[in-house]
Amino acid sequence: NSIYQKNIPELTDEWVQENSDTSNTVDEYKEEIRTSLEENNEQSARSSLLSEVQSALLEQSEIKEYPEGAVDEQVSQATDYYTWIAGLYGIELSDYVENYLQTTMDDFNTRLEDAAKQTVQLDEALKLIAEKEDIDLTEEEYQDKFAEYAESAGADDVDAYVEQNGEDVLREAALRDRVLDYLADNCIQVEDSE
Repeated sequence: NSIYQKNIPELTDEWVQENSDTSNTVDEYKEEIRTSLEENNEQSARSSLLSEVQSALLEQSEIKEYPEGAVDEQVSQATDYYTWIAGLYGIELSDYVENYLQTTMDDFNTRLEDAAKQTVQLDEALKLIAEKEDIDLTEEEYQDKFAEYAESAGADDVDAYVEQNGEDVLREAALRDRVLDYLADNCIQVEDSE
């Protein structure tokens, strides 16, 4: 019951000065936008490559025996997460699974266990690669990663973030990231023949 008109302002130096924190002219603003788009594309391509590396590693690795309790721990963490999400909706986990995920609890539990096994398999493969290739981080690099993780999570206090999440957990995540970067930087990329 209303009519809207799109008002697209003219791109002028004055508009740029009012709307950009870093640019003062139209040319500077165009370069700012170009740089931002290029960075976003590079991040997207890197993220895609890391995902493909993980998939390839899972396909080419085999786990003969899971470390004791590792799969159960992953399932427990995932269950706690989904229980928390259900709580945000003010409902029980089973209601959330059936109504929002549109599956049964049995199927949900099977999916959680499969995902947990994949996570443990990937973690174990990455640990072996780190050991074989002698990949580690210096203490300063660990601290930098902790700060990066805290910033990504929106935490102002890095020490509180580390305490909340556990230093060992964050060290494992940092090492996992380093090994994935190593694999991505040293992989041979091929085009999909299909």
